[in-house]
Amino acid sequence: MPQRYGDISLLEKLGLFLVFLSMPCIALMGALTAPWGVHWKKSWSRIVTIRLLRYLFDTTSATQLQWYLGTSVANYTRWTEKHGYQSTIDDIGQGARLLWVGEKRYDRVILYIPGKPTLGVWLTDTDVRYQGGGFVYPIYDQLIDFVRLLQSEVGRGTSPVGMVILDYGLAPYVNFPTPLRQANTALSHLFSLGVSPQCLQIIADSAGAHITLQGLSHALHPQILDAIPRSPLAPMLDSPQSMPRLKGIYLLAPYTYHDAAHQSACFKENDGRDFASAAQYWYWGSRMPCVPREQHPFIEAAAAPLDWFDGADRVVERMLVTAGEYELLRDHIIDFCHAHLQKFKALTFILVEEGVHGDPILTIGQPEGAKATEKIVAWLKEGFE
Repeated sequence: MPQRYGDISLLEKLGLFLVFLSMPCIALMGALTAPWGVHWKKSWSRIVTIRLLRYLFDTTSATQLQWYLGTSVANYTRWTEKHGYQSTIDDIGQGARLLWVGEKRYDRVILYIPGKPTLGVWLTDTDVRYQGGGFVYPIYDQLIDFVRLLQSEVGRGTSPVGMVILDYGLAPYVNFPTPLRQANTALSHLFSLGVSPQCLQIIADSAGAHITLQGLSHALHPQILDAIPRSPLAPMLDSPQSMPRLKGIYLLAPYTYHDAAHQSACFKENDGRDFASAAQYWYWGSRMPCVPREQHPFIEAAAAPLDWFDGADRVVERMLVTAGEYELLRDHIIDFCHAHLQKFKALTFILVEEGVHGDPILTIGQPEGAKATEKIVAWLKEGFE
């Protein structure tokens, strides 16, 4: 395991160079074979993007991509300079930062907890054997574009909205439960600045949604994970008068299973449609972190007891969950909503038509994602009304 983020050898750099050298051929093959696939009605840029992402994840390591992609702070700073915004970073401790997009304001705030469908290593603090899962890659330009679009559209015709991205530590250098601790620290920091939970909505995608579910688990079951400080959401459970609920949580393609035993029929149906292969998910999911049995619901939300999230409506007022029609995790996400969130009355589920994992992020600026994005914006706007 490399000792530093993105630390790769000269041979690994050469291998990455060869991968990129072959990409024009892969893109051409993707375009030529598109008429026989489910994505053939999409724009050529969309077809090529899905094909190249699949090839990239099949042929590179997480460390190679960390080296190539750089750090979240560097990417964020470059994005702000490119778009004429001031770079505003709050160092909140615990190795985490909050990256503000546009104006820094506390009256209406969206906290974005990012994630990427990834290769690589996701470890616990006590186990260095587990390879697979998420929490590996930094934020990237397209994600910030998506965040900025949501911020702009939600604030259109009403008061502006503050948007802030959590930059949490990445594996294999930061491990469970550190990302959960960092997310809790982010909430505590925002509350200390005067942000009311009733004026705060959380958006979290993939691994970020996984962390968000860990945050709910920690608030509802603090005795299971008592090694970290009390959840900043705990006062909501003590008394509704002491602290109001969060206004909303949006889980975008949440990662709810790690165990390969839970592969569903859509793994076969959507293998070749998503930008990650079923073989990759089988590989990642076959390596479970070594944690005490009682902590497994923190690692696999969908494998928790069915009543595990009962009481979540005392912490958050509304929830939105989306999944892509063509993503491998689709049925996992749907089953999780039906089984574990069935008692949460203010739950909205949206199936992103012809979407892959991470959509509508990957459709930013393209007509394919407009319909889903409009529904998401409407849901967020309603939360602030």
